[in-house]
Amino acid sequence: MTAELLRESHVITPPPIPVPLIPVPPIPVPPIEWDADLLRRLACPACRGALGIEDARLVCTACRQSYSFAGGIPRLIAARSEA
Repeated sequence: MTAELLRESHVITPPPIPVPLIPVPPIPVPPIEWDADLLRRLACPACRGALGIEDARLVCTACRQSYSFAGGIPRLIAARSEA
């Protein structure tokens, strides 16, 4: 009898509790002044294309992937199919 109860045990899963999303305002980024030689040395981690600066972000001229800055440092991390 105990073995039957274990095989037919019913697990009641409570419904998920909704968590409100709190909007986070974007951090203002000061205008970036890059040395042209340094910018030529950087490449897109996704496709190795040239990078340019658009709207305070580095943007690949080939695949159009964009990269943000954190504390003035570019975050050149290729996205894993999140786009």
